[in-house]
Amino acid sequence: MRARKKSDPTWTTLCEFSPNPLPDSEEGDMARANYNKIANVYGAGRELPPESMSAWMSAARHYISGTRGPFLDLGAGTGRFSAALAEHFEVPVVAIEPATGMLRHATNITHPRVYLTAGIGEAIPCKNATFQAVWMSQVIHHLESLPMCATELRRVLWPGGVVLLRGAFGAAGADIPIFRYFPGAFRVAQSFPSLMSIEDTFVGAGFEKTGHELISQVIAPDLKALAKRLRLRADSTLQLISDREFEEGIGRLERESASEIATEPVREDIELVVFTATRGCSP
Repeated sequence: MRARKKSDPTWTTLCEFSPNPLPDSEEGDMARANYNKIANVYGAGRELPPESMSAWMSAARHYISGTRGPFLDLGAGTGRFSAALAEHFEVPVVAIEPATGMLRHATNITHPRVYLTAGIGEAIPCKNATFQAVWMSQVIHHLESLPMCATELRRVLWPGGVVLLRGAFGAAGADIPIFRYFPGAFRVAQSFPSLMSIEDTFVGAGFEKTGHELISQVIAPDLKALAKRLRLRADSTLQLISDREFEEGIGRLERESASEIATEPVREDIELVVFTATRGCSP
C-alpha cells in the first residue's frame, strides 16, 4: 500500500486534494495514546488470523448493498483492514491515518486498490458523497471531536451509505480476555465514549443505527501465544496503565499459561455497530 500521486485518476476522483505527505514530526496526534511509539510492534501485537479477518468481512457484507462503491478506512493504522476490505469487496479503499509511525509501516503493504494518506476524522480530505461505506476499527476513543467526525462522515458518504464501527462499547456478555488479566485496562476502556453517547451523536449528524452485533474472533492459538502477543503492549489500553500494572498482568497471564494443560484458541467478543446515513448533506 502506498500514497498515490496527484495525477492518479482514481485518487482525484475520490478526494479533494492530493494525498497528504507523511509529516516529519514523530509526535502522535492521537488523543489517548502515542501510536508512533508502538508502530514497530503493532502488526505483530494486533494481527488477526485469516479466520478472524474473514469473520469481520462476512459480518460487514450483511450491511453493504449490491452496488460497489469506494470505502474509507478511517484510522487505518498499518492497514491491516484496508487491504482486506479492498480484496473482499473488490473496491477502492482510501486509508486515512494520523500517526506518522503507523503510516510509514502501512506503506510497506502493497495493494493496487488501496490509497493511503495522512489525515484526521474531523477533517477528511475527500469529496462530498464519495463513499459507500466507512470502516472504523477501534478509533472512536481516539477522536478529538466525535461530533465533528460524525458530521464529516455524513458529508463524505453516499445517501444510504454506512459507517461500520468495530470496537468494545460495553455490550453485556462481551468476553475480552485482556480485561481479565489487566484490570487497569478495563478502567481505561470505561472512560471511552459510551454506545449511548455515540448513537446520540450519530443520530444528530443524520444517521440511524441499523445494526449491532457481537463478533467472536480468535486472537491467539493458546494462552502462551496470547502472553507473547500482549507482552508487545500494542493495545492502547495497555499503553495507558502503569508499568507496574502491566507487569502484574503479564505475570498473571504467564502463570496461567504455564499451567494450561489442554490448549485451545483464545477468543474475544468485539462489537460491530452500524449507522446508516438518512438525510442529505450540504457541500
